[in-house]
Amino acid sequence: MKLKRITSLVLVLSALFAVLQSWQQKKPHVFLVGDSISIHYGPYLKKYTAEFAQLQQKELETIQGKEFPRNGGDSRRVLNYLTYKLNEPGFKPDYLLLNCGLHDIGRDTITRELQVPLAEYEVNLEKIFKLVSDKKK
Repeated sequence: MKLKRITSLVLVLSALFAVLQSWQQKKPHVFLVGDSISIHYGPYLKKYTAEFAQLQQKELETIQGKEFPRNGGDSRRVLNYLTYKLNEPGFKPDYLLLNCGLHDIGRDTITRELQVPLAEYEVNLEKIFKLVSDKKK
C-alpha cells in the first residue's frame, strides 16, 4: 500500500513538473512577411504550427507615418517595410519567414520588362539578409 502511494505521488509530481516545464518553454516567435500568396496560406500555417511556434503574419500597418499594405509585394517593398519594421523597439521575432519574388517576375504589358530585374532582386535579398542579420547582433 505504501509503495502504491509513493508511486502515485511520483507520477503526480512528474506530471506537475512536466506542466511547469512546458509553461517555461517559450514558443519561438515567427514573423511571416510575404506577397499575396502568403496572405492565403498564412492562417493555415499558423494553425498547423501553433503547437510549437507563435506565428505572426504581416498586417496592414502604419510605421513612422508610412502606410504598408498587408501584401508585402515585391522585394523592393519588402525591403522598404523591413527597414522600418526592424527599427520598432518591440519587434524582435526569433525567425523571419520571407516570401517574396512572385511579384518581382511580373512583366510590364507593353515593354515586357520585369517588375524587378533579376540583378536588383538579388541585391534586394542580400540587403534584406544583411538588415535582419545586423538586427540579430
